[in-house]
Amino acid sequence: MEETWDDIRKTTRPLGSPPSRRGGLDKAFFPTDAAPRFLSLRRLQRGDYEPQATIDLHGLTLIQAHDRLMHVVRRAMDQKQRLLLVITGKGNNSQPHARTLKQAFEEWMSSPPFCPLVAHVCPAAKRHGDTGAYYILLKKH
Repeated sequence: MEETWDDIRKTTRPLGSPPSRRGGLDKAFFPTDAAPRFLSLRRLQRGDYEPQATIDLHGLTLIQAHDRLMHVVRRAMDQKQRLLLVITGKGNNSQPHARTLKQAFEEWMSSPPFCPLVAHVCPAAKRHGDTGAYYILLKKH
């Protein structure tokens, strides 16, 4: 699919300007207009890119978190966003021997309905949540 100049202009911003936030969405989903043109996995793992959307799954049950994550991934696909930041938390306050949200998230990413949509998943850089967060790179659409 060929992009028009207007499409490209909508996804860029002047160098040095902070990413803008859109209002009117639920609190767990914060999309930005900044879209990286080329994604290097090495730079992604270092945290060099700003996520286009952030979702915080703290305090949700596994079922709620799965549903919310699927909703956000579909919304991101519809809005042609590719880089998401998912905050799962570290699981330090979980019940002993209980499956944590972090463990469940790792399983979800390797199975349907997520695996056909996801190109890459890696732990977030320290400035984006360190071991309690992940980057999801969605496949091109």
